[in-house]
Amino acid sequence: MILLLKIQFLKLKNRIVRSTGPERWKAAAFAALGILFFVFLHWGALRFLRAVHGVELAGPLLLVKILSMALLTAFFMILFSATITSFTTLFFARDLALLVHTPLPHRTLFAFKSLETAVFSSWMMVLALLPFLAAYGRVTGQGAGFYLLLAVLGMPFAWLASAGGIGLSLGLMRVFPARRVRDIMLAVAMGICTGLFLWVRWLAPAKFLRADTMSATLEYIALLEAPSSPWLPSTWYAQAVAAFLNGSAREAVFYGAALVFAAA
Repeated sequence: MILLLKIQFLKLKNRIVRSTGPERWKAAAFAALGILFFVFLHWGALRFLRAVHGVELAGPLLLVKILSMALLTAFFMILFSATITSFTTLFFARDLALLVHTPLPHRTLFAFKSLETAVFSSWMMVLALLPFLAAYGRVTGQGAGFYLLLAVLGMPFAWLASAGGIGLSLGLMRVFPARRVRDIMLAVAMGICTGLFLWVRWLAPAKFLRADTMSATLEYIALLEAPSSPWLPSTWYAQAVAAFLNGSAREAVFYGAALVFAAA
């Protein structure tokens, strides 16, 4: 495994060192655009979260629910991305024919390709979450411990989503011909998007916040306090963060440990 990782590092190093002037300018331009996009995303998330935090009674609970929704969306996005990526890394990669004839055990090769899939499928979603999470920390007034918790629990979270995508791709390749997998994945993507849309519509927070009776408000607060999907890693992640914000170390350790042990 270490040898394979070293080879990947050397490939990346050679690509950077041997890049030409125009390629470096192009990379710098894309990096600048990416930084501007992340700054704009952070600014928008900061304004939105501050407005939500200012809602009476339900503000802090709404923040937790929004965090849970963001992590749930990220989980399924990484899962779907890992499913697509694993078709290339596990089945159609150019170096597979060479690697399978090396003395390395097949388990090591599969572990390396799985790690490669996890990195390729999750890096963009992780970068997209960073401005939102940074804004979340600023709104709730958190320090370095909050971001350390996010980083530590983010690794098993991304790995569980990637592992789910790898397992899904293995199942699809076992059941269906390779040429039909793309159509199947399109149907799966439509199903995921529809499910997320229906879930957000089912919450309907504005309906409760406009209610004039205290019973409706209390009913909505009870809905916010209840985990919506207790068996999903995104919920464990969100509950661990919420417990940390509330100062409940035992609950934060419990949900964090559940996330880590599930990924082990």
